[in-house]
Amino acid sequence: MFRNKVSALIGAVALGLIGSAASAHSIQIFSVPSTSPGVPLPGPVATTNYSYDVYVTAGNQVNANAGVANGKGDFFTLVDFTGFTGVVVSTPSNWSLFNSSNIANTPAGAGINNGGSPNTATIIGVASSATVVDDAAQADLTFQYTGATNLVAGATNLFLGTFVINSTKNLFNLSGSRIVGADHQTSTGLPGQNADPYISPGDQALPVPLPAAAWGGMSLLGALGAGKMIRRRK
Repeated sequence: MFRNKVSALIGAVALGLIGSAASAHSIQIFSVPSTSPGVPLPGPVATTNYSYDVYVTAGNQVNANAGVANGKGDFFTLVDFTGFTGVVVSTPSNWSLFNSSNIANTPAGAGINNGGSPNTATIIGVASSATVVDDAAQADLTFQYTGATNLVAGATNLFLGTFVINSTKNLFNLSGSRIVGADHQTSTGLPGQNADPYISPGDQALPVPLPAAAWGGMSLLGALGAGKMIRRRK
C-alpha cells in the first residue's frame, strides 16, 4: 500500500509538470527528506530532525525585496508540518522562520481557514493566493528570504539550501502535503505562486527499496522542475 502511495504521489507530480514547467514560478522540494535523531523533549520524548533540500526552478528567482510589508524577500510555506516541536534546527544563510501558526500567515497577509471537509486554507502570496487542503491542528511553517541580493536560477534549478526542522514523528506522510512558494519570474519580473507536493513527517514507512519508477520521477523533477497543482492569480 505504501509503495503504491509513493509511486502515485511522485508520478502525479512528474506528469503534471509536462505542460507547465517552462512558465513555472516555483520554489520546490524534489526529494524525500533525510532524517536524523533530534534532541529529546522533556519526558523524555524522542524527536527527529527532517532535512529538506529546497530549490527555485529554472527561469525564476527569489527576490530580496518582494514588495511585502516588512521590506524583505520572497517566501515559501510548508503546509501541515506534522509534529512540529517549535524547533527549527538550521536554515540556509539569509533565511528565517517568519511564522509557524496552524493557519499559514505569510509576509503578504494572514491566511484564511475555509472550513469544509476536508478543511482547506487560502495562503496569501505577493500577487496571488493558493487554496490547499490544510489540517488546522498542524503547523504551517513559512520561511522568508532576508538577504540583500536576488537569488537567480538562470537556465537550471538553483539550490537554495537545506532546511532542518524538528518533529515528534519519525516516519513520513505519503498523502501529499503541500509546499506553497512565492517567487518571481526572471524574464518578466512578475510574482507568482505554486502549490506542489512534499513529503512531510508522519507515521508511514517508505517502501524498501523505493520503486524504480518513483526514483525516475524524482530525477525528472530534479531536472525540469515540478508544475503547478494549484495556482490562482488575483
